[in-house]
This record gives sequence, structure tokens and C-alpha cells, in this order.
Amino acid sequence: PIDSLEYHKRLSESDFEVKIKPAFRPDKAMEVASAATFIAYVKKLESVTNLSVSSFEDYLFALQNRHDFFASMGCAVSDYGLEEIYVEDFTGQEIETIFSKVYGGKELNLLEQRKFKSCMLLHFAEWDWEKGWIQQYHLGALRNNNSRMMRLLGADTGWDSIAQEQFLRPIIKKFKEFGIRVSLFMDTNEAMIRKAKEIGADRIEFYTGQYFKDYPKDKHAAISKFISANKVALECDLVVNAGHDLNLDNLGFFKQNLPELAEVSIGHWLISDCLYYGLQNVIPMYKRLLK
Repeated sequence: PIDSLEYHKRLSESDFEVKIKPAFRPDKAMEVASAATFIAYVKKLESVTNLSVSSFEDYLFALQNRHDFFASMGCAVSDYGLEEIYVEDFTGQEIETIFSKVYGGKELNLLEQRKFKSCMLLHFAEWDWEKGWIQQYHLGALRNNNSRMMRLLGADTGWDSIAQEQFLRPIIKKFKEFGIRVSLFMDTNEAMIRKAKEIGADRIEFYTGQYFKDYPKDKHAAISKFISANKVALECDLVVNAGHDLNLDNLGFFKQNLPELAEVSIGHWLISDCLYYGLQNVIPMYKRLLK
């Protein structure tokens, strides 16, 4: 819901022949396992809607604003990744109290979390029905299933090779005993790169999502921190990989500036390009950029 859909807008205004429509993914809007994470999400929602949220009613209004926006961009499906369908009984007053509690920084018990999710699923279903949207559910989808790291780092987060050294070191050691190559996915933090080597990693994979965002503005500024971090990795005798939002536009420049780059992880963009150019053409196009 808080996505700007800026790239969908660009595609809709281009001469790209394939229609690519957004999906409404509100999983995080009803995730209240962590008060701090939920508060941060609401603040982002306030920012994108330019609306103030101080009650559950305000929260629903802001989310419906985004639901309407997604519809205006051609969205016709909502997509949920859930461990189960939540169907707890609840009252309006209970939900108001639950929202006030978690938005006030207090942690919810499991039943309160389930009631809130049940309520949100009902509201989303009503909005989807009003617009004639399709609802699709991925049931049993397990994310962030390491509860210890989920508590420490939050959802969808990379591990910190320094702070989590004691956790990572024995795992890496065991992998190496079985001859398994170990790569750590991380940002361009030089201290973390050095620590990755110290705890036994063979290589690192740079997260390049920010490079993708900065590249259209200033590609030289976008690549600068990767060049510096790459030098540190080579000094540490680490092999360097990279991944996330690398594509036909920005991959060549990335490879030119990091000639030692060993591997890249490309999924979303490669599949998208295949829709336009065909798989038999796209693979050689990417491989040429890596020569």
C-alpha cells in the first residue's frame, strides 16, 4: 500500500506493449507482532497519503486512500502471504483498544494480534469486493521464521555480520566442514565486509537495491560506494557477487566499475525482459554485459 508505483506509472506512459499491473499486498499493514515495526509502517503511510493517523478509523481511511490509488493505476488483485486465514471474533471497541495499544508502543499478545489481523482481512475483503478485485492467498507462507533474529532485526532484514558474529561463526564453520561455499548478503559497510572474512565467509553479495534507485539520478555517485567496498573485499580475499534490481540498463556500468564481479543474482528484471525480448534473446543480452 505504501509503494509509490512510480515504475508502473512510467511503464503505462511508455510504448511498452505488455500490460504490467500492480497488485495490492497489505501483509505489512496488518502485521502487529512488533510495535516499533508497526509504528514505522504507519509513519510511512502518513507520509505517502499526507494524512494524519491517530486512531484506527484514521488508519483505515489512509489505507483505503491507497487502495483507491492502486485501483486508479490498474490494480485488480490483492495478494496475501499468510500462515493461515484469521477468523477471530472481535468488536469495534476491541480493535480500537488494540490499535491504540500497539500504536502507543506496547506489545500485543497473540490473541490481540489475531483479532487485529481478522479485522483487517475483513476490511480488505470488503474493499476488494466493492471494486470487483480478485483475492489470492498464499497460505502457509513462512517468512522471517527465525524468531530470534526476527525479534532482534525485524522483518525482511539482512543479518549484521558484526552484531551476529557469535551466531554466524559456528554455522559457517559447520557449512565449511561439509565443503559448502558461504556467501553473506550485505550492504557496502566496510567493517562488516572485514568481519565477514574473519568469521569464515568465502564471498559476499552486495545488495544493489539502492544502486538501482540512484543510478538514473547520477550513476557515478551511485557506484562510488560499491567501488570502495569492492576494494576492501578484494583486500580481504573475498569473492564479490551482487544482486537486487540489476538490469539491462545498469548492469553494464556496474560490471565496468567492478571488473572482478564474479556472479550476479537477477530474477525479476530478467523475467520482465523475457516478456518483451524472449528468453532466447535475453540471456545472451545479460551475458554480454558481464564480459
